[in-house]
Amino acid sequence: MKADGRLMLVSWFGCGFIQPAPGTVTSGVIVVGYALLWLLIDATVGPVAPVEQSTALAIFSLAMFLVGTWYGPWSVEYFAANPVARSYGKSLESAQHDPSAFVLDEVAGQALALAFVPAEGIVELLVLCVAAFVFFRLFDVLKPWPIKHLERLPGGWGICADDMLAGVYAGAASWCVVDAWRALGA
Repeated sequence: MKADGRLMLVSWFGCGFIQPAPGTVTSGVIVVGYALLWLLIDATVGPVAPVEQSTALAIFSLAMFLVGTWYGPWSVEYFAANPVARSYGKSLESAQHDPSAFVLDEVAGQALALAFVPAEGIVELLVLCVAAFVFFRLFDVLKPWPIKHLERLPGGWGICADDMLAGVYAGAASWCVVDAWRALGA
């Protein structure tokens, strides 16, 4: 794969270059993409079984995590030599280990957050998407224990592992929100 292809992938087709918050933009793109795909499938084929929704999102998340850990070291070297988008919204020190334009970690983590709660209806889809987006961004930015510590892992593991745990936290919080929504009979 040429550098241009790798760059398109690690920046999630350019989302990583959108200032001032490339991670937030990328998370939004994943959530909107999921919602549109869910609506398209529901309208054309019919409802997708909950286990199939969660399984597909978990497999996509794992695949992006593995690709991200593989290309993480390449992106650090690439952005060190080409600092155009290295540090959008980050300290230069932080960006040297996790370049801002590298957003595969957000792709993987946001997809994992969505995988926790399969949506059963359009209104529930909206509740899930808003909750998963807000909680994922919250946990990814604040990095509560032990998320922050995962950044110390070597290479691409340190770039991606913290976002995966943020996705787990966000998924669990989203599950609570959707479960409460269901309990209210809404």
